[in-house]
Amino acid sequence: MKLEKITFALVRDAIRDYLEFAYDKPQDRERHWPEFEMKEGDLGAALMEHFTDESHYTEDVLNHRYVLRLGNSRYPHMKYVIEEFFIPGQYYFSVDSHDQLPITPDNPDYKQFLELRHFNADIKKTIEEHWSAKGLPTLHNVREEVRGKYQNAEPVHRRILVVDDEQEMAETSRLMLESNGYGVTVAHSGPEALEAVQKEKPDLVLLDIQMPGMDGYQVCKCLRANPETREIPILLATAAPGEMIYTMQADGFLCKPYNRRILRTFVEHVLGNHDNKDKQM
Repeated sequence: MKLEKITFALVRDAIRDYLEFAYDKPQDRERHWPEFEMKEGDLGAALMEHFTDESHYTEDVLNHRYVLRLGNSRYPHMKYVIEEFFIPGQYYFSVDSHDQLPITPDNPDYKQFLELRHFNADIKKTIEEHWSAKGLPTLHNVREEVRGKYQNAEPVHRRILVVDDEQEMAETSRLMLESNGYGVTVAHSGPEALEAVQKEKPDLVLLDIQMPGMDGYQVCKCLRANPETREIPILLATAAPGEMIYTMQADGFLCKPYNRRILRTFVEHVLGNHDNKDKQM
């Protein structure tokens, strides 16, 4: 959805739905309603003035992102987000659990934090599915626009494995890559990813770090420890910049949100570096 099409009514309904699923008690929903006063005539940029601007540059592209920290009953840092993704100029609503801390299994609080992540992920999924069913702009809408806007290009005879537990994210990435000529397989969990790599031997793995159970970091370590898969290029993707410490195990790091051009550029760069390394051996 274009920014100027985002109205007071859409934002008000999205916030009301968010709070309905994030908090059990009516008094908590009322307490977490944003303090600013939206006006009936506000739309687009005027509405975004009430949000925190978290827009950032990836390469030379400015990705617009506006957030309200609304929290949930167990975690105060969850956010309602309006941002660009994949298609420049097109905005959608999402929930950012904001719990992508670089925590590893040797941490004594690891199990408790995983449980919290599952709790947050369930709330995020419920809210976004409710928004989508009501016709509010979500990643599902972006995916359908990608499907209709971009036609498959001439094949480049390279296969990419996309690994992401969020189905809409994985599917939209798949469509974007296919529109650039790549063959794409999708996996939604760590074990599924390892099985797919063994079976298909892709030319590159686009790997989300934050997944329940076996996360992307653990998948990366397994691939690097196996002589049959250790040379496959890995491009890590996450919304948590702090996890760049994990790039030592990978060939590149892609920060979400990213658009179609950024995705293509990073994939081509990682594949090109791998090809050059092969030629030197």
